[in-house]
Order: sequence, then C-alpha cells, then structure tokens
Amino acid sequence: MIRLIPLLFSFSLFAQSDQILEYCLINEGKTVGNGNCVELVSGAMKYAHVHRWQRKLTVVTYPEPGDILTMESCKDTAGVSWTAAGEGHVAIVKEIFPDHLVVYQQNANGSAVISSSFYYAAFGCEVFKFWRVKN
Repeated sequence: MIRLIPLLFSFSLFAQSDQILEYCLINEGKTVGNGNCVELVSGAMKYAHVHRWQRKLTVVTYPEPGDILTMESCKDTAGVSWTAAGEGHVAIVKEIFPDHLVVYQQNANGSAVISSSFYYAAFGCEVFKFWRVKN
C-alpha cells in the first residue's frame, strides 16, 4: 500500500517561500503570537527553518510570492495615516497583479491573519520595500 504524505507538512525539500506561504495559509483566521504584524513574519520564518532571519533578508525590486513587504509612514488616498509615527507594518506577499498585491497580514485594524489586497495607487507610503530570504 502506498502512503501519501499530507501537503500541509513542512519539509526542507520545499522552497522556503512555499513554506512561508504554507504557514500563512495554516494560520489564516487565527492570531499568531501576541497579534502584532511582525509575529506573523517571525512565525513563518521559524516554520520555514530560517533562523536569525533579520540577517538573511535582502531587498529586491520585483516581489515574488513569499517575499516580505515592509511599509512605513503610510497614508490612504484621503491623507489619513494608517501607520503610527515611527512605526510601520509588515506583510507577506501572496500574489502579484499588475495593479495590486494580495498579502497575508496580521493586525490590520486589529485583525487576525487575513489575506487582503493592496492597490499600488493607494499605498502612499514613504518607505515601501520588498525583502527576500537569501539562500
């Protein structure tokens, strides 16, 4: 009898970006850690076996699924700030489209892990970067 291995299991055979996305999918609708946005990223990195992950990231120009998105000093199209002064927000890129990104994030208006869209025209962030785990 052949036994299949469940998909929702973290193996080192899978790319780290796939493991990062898998972690988000498993935790969608849940609160990770203390509920801060960075807790989602930290948990995903640990799940993907990326230790000391802050030292293993590099800035990239074009995002791919599993990349980390950091934003600082953001305002919506009406000029209303949605990140506190000196603070930012982090999310994990899920999908890329010509006019927007779909990201996994936590603590967006106090939310648990959700998948939501960010439209480029509405970003309005002074600092906006994509980061990828270096292999």
